[in-house]
Amino acid sequence: MANDDAEVEELRAVALKNAESILNARRRAERELLAANEALERKTEELLEQREWFQISLSSIGDALITTDVDGKVAFLNPVAERMTAWTSAQAERQPLEHCVPAAGHAKQDGHTSGGAVIIRRILLADDNQDFADSLAMLLRRRVTKLS
Repeated sequence: MANDDAEVEELRAVALKNAESILNARRRAERELLAANEALERKTEELLEQREWFQISLSSIGDALITTDVDGKVAFLNPVAERMTAWTSAQAERQPLEHCVPAAGHAKQDGHTSGGAVIIRRILLADDNQDFADSLAMLLRRRVTKLS
């Protein structure tokens, strides 16, 4: 009987040790989770501040500016682009660029294609960095020519 009592006590001690280990691991995991959550909240706040700063900066540009996602869907129009396209940024959001800039890739009635729209189209459809660089260089040359 004494042998059975000793075995029961030993089992209780092992069970208690296991329970303590599990409790300590849980507390450690909770601390790590809280720390990760706090870090995520800080980063989220930083990203929101950066987004606001970029939004203000992009809205302040004096030229028309349209940003798109990788699929060519409009993400943002600054006020100048809104006036030029007659779309608000909110209306244009997630719309294909061609809906907001119908001349993109299409000839006008006089047979000419809108230069800016072609540049936008080429940049969006660029297969490699060289096409992008060429498009950007053409855009910059046009801009410098207008300023001269």
